[in-house]
Amino acid sequence: MAATSNPALALLAKSIADVVGANSELYRDVLRAVESDEYVDIMLAQASFDTLSAEIKREISERVDDLVATYLAKGQSVEEMADELAGELPDGMA
Repeated sequence: MAATSNPALALLAKSIADVVGANSELYRDVLRAVESDEYVDIMLAQASFDTLSAEIKREISERVDDLVATYLAKGQSVEEMADELAGELPDGMA
């Protein structure tokens, strides 16, 4: 996958893959939004995310926090983080 223009969305995608799984419909929706950065895909990803339970959302949030701390500890810029995330995102296909 090429570097993303939306590092925050890529960070969310990585966290969702880690918590919910890379074969989940939610992850595929978010991955599509990361790849396209199109408004319609972002809205679809948001709608999918909104269906999650509060507990799962909290787990994803905690994973995001962990990833951000990891990148900050490495002293990476947002661009470097985005490049690294792009390389780590699973393809989302079963």
